[in-house]
Amino acid sequence: MPGPRIRSSLYNHHGWPLKGLLVCLILAISAGSFGSTTSAETAGAARVWNTVAQVDTQGKTYDVVFVGDLVYVAAGRGGLRIIDVSDPLQPLELGHNDTPLDGRGVEVVGDHAYLAAGDQGLRVFNVSEPSAPKLVGGLDTPGLAKDVTVEGDRAYVADGKEGFMVIDVSDPASPTMLGAYDSPGYAHELVIRDELVYMAAAQSGLRVYNVSVISNITEEGGYGEACGCTDPTQFVGLALRGELAFMADGGDLLRIFDITDLDNVTEAGNLSLAGPATGIALSDSGQLAYLSLNNAGVQVVNVTDPARPASVAQVDLNEQAYGVAVDDEGLLVAVASGHGGLRLMMELDDWDGDGVGDAIDAYPTDPSTALDRDDDGFPDRWTEGLGPADSTSGLTRLDDFPDDPAASLDIDGDGHPDEWNEGMSEADSTTGLELDQYPDDPDRWEVQSKDDRYGPGASFAALLGTLVSVVFAIRYAKAN
Repeated sequence: MPGPRIRSSLYNHHGWPLKGLLVCLILAISAGSFGSTTSAETAGAARVWNTVAQVDTQGKTYDVVFVGDLVYVAAGRGGLRIIDVSDPLQPLELGHNDTPLDGRGVEVVGDHAYLAAGDQGLRVFNVSEPSAPKLVGGLDTPGLAKDVTVEGDRAYVADGKEGFMVIDVSDPASPTMLGAYDSPGYAHELVIRDELVYMAAAQSGLRVYNVSVISNITEEGGYGEACGCTDPTQFVGLALRGELAFMADGGDLLRIFDITDLDNVTEAGNLSLAGPATGIALSDSGQLAYLSLNNAGVQVVNVTDPARPASVAQVDLNEQAYGVAVDDEGLLVAVASGHGGLRLMMELDDWDGDGVGDAIDAYPTDPSTALDRDDDGFPDRWTEGLGPADSTSGLTRLDDFPDDPAASLDIDGDGHPDEWNEGMSEADSTTGLELDQYPDDPDRWEVQSKDDRYGPGASFAALLGTLVSVVFAIRYAKAN
């Protein structure tokens, strides 16, 4: 059964029809300006990158891949997850298969998903029904399967320190080993093109192998130990564009290589990053590179000129990021963020300049705030450095109950609302709130006895009443 629709976790929104939003974005930006947070504007609106949603994948997410409006997730012990992102603001998990596995890398071809499953090698799933992916076959490998790529009837698996494996998957239910190559270093990621396997190998660099004859795999060249270069390389991610190889370097670098001559691979350019790179993806246009960073989120880089790559944006996720993918339109970025699950990022218009895109900004024309989780019209916090005096929409106070739409005001700070929001009552409270009977007294909130009805001075009033009764009783006794 499909899971519940997952609400955008960081900012509230107003349910804008996403297809319309995407169309507007496509029309509003040109291929040359998309991704820029400084120069790209839409009729005066700034452009900003934001995380728009998060999905719990029940595991440590390592890799993601787009197939149309679906994202397939290698979720560590959470296995394989399939997420519908046709509305990125409210992604929906369609199905999963959490047969005990350790999903590290994922590739989808036709009706089958191929999972690099760590110490369990390669696992194959039938995903013709995304709501119910079925494990149909597998093959153990000698190392730790980190990545898989498929071409034709062959799956190529980056198997850690054991190099890479070539597996026949013509029968998905019964994969068989065709060959292997014990490459130096630690195999992290593979790309296959024209019967050449390009491999990102930590401690070894960029390696290139000819696999036209599986029984006689030969090394064709590369950069690092393969070419006698002496600089250390921690290549963990790889993407190709024409005669260029874009490498995610764990040493806080994006490195770009000219691979026209595999016997003489040269570095065309590089860029220092905000943290150690763990993965890389290119937009279809090839103009933008997206790099997942360990403990530093995602960095977006303009690589139109490989000799001078330029950072466009950096989005901190407050989680480790292990992999990244971009959809065919270049509008939506999926991030494998470890224990943070799946994160979705978009570049959005920001009319009020508060750093939060309009599609997820609860107050898109008010720079003083952006967040209203319970959608009750009272903001949860002010934009840094701003306050009610900066509000352009008359906002005067924050919500004392930011996760409950039934109430927003608590003057004495005792955790009980002073009043219900308009049209709301105790029955509408989502957190079990009860109204404060003493809104100016932080020590009391409910009527405990009949005497409490006198308010905060009830104990003194009760005592005074008793004394008066005693005096009248004594006078009555003396008079009689």
